Amino acid sequence: RRQLRKKANAVLVRKKAEVLALVRRLNAERFDLWDASTLLPRVSLGVGARGGGGGGIWLTMEVVPVNVAAEVIDWYRALVSQLEGLCLPLECEKAETWGERLAIPRKGGGLHFGEPERREAAAAYARLGVLYEFVSLSSQLA
Repeated sequence: RRQLRKKANAVLVRKKAEVLALVRRLNAERFDLWDASTLLPRVSLGVGARGGGGGGIWLTMEVVPVNVAAEVIDWYRALVSQLEGLCLPLECEKAETWGERLAIPRKGGGLHFGEPERREAAAAYARLGVLYEFVSLSSQLA
């Protein structure tokens, strides 16, 4: 287990720029899920007459519901794939946040990720937890 963590640390340090870019993207991403134009379901209505006189009429209606979560779910799935490639876990050990996870010591002293970077990472990790809950619940409802 310790060896795995050391290997993950090496990846995090080697890909520091990518890690920080992903953390910043996660903190900055916004979704406009409540745009009125996207909240309307698609409705198709068909009307016709059967046969000649007196055959009656028929009516069909199809309603395609709106899934406002689809954009977030797709974005989240792509993000998870990138996180795995960077060795940033969705669930850290012992209630650890990404801010704590990125406290990787340097051989000569100090840390590879500075305090502001670790604060950003902790905020991104907290946001990811909320997104995880949203995606999980939305996927169950879809």
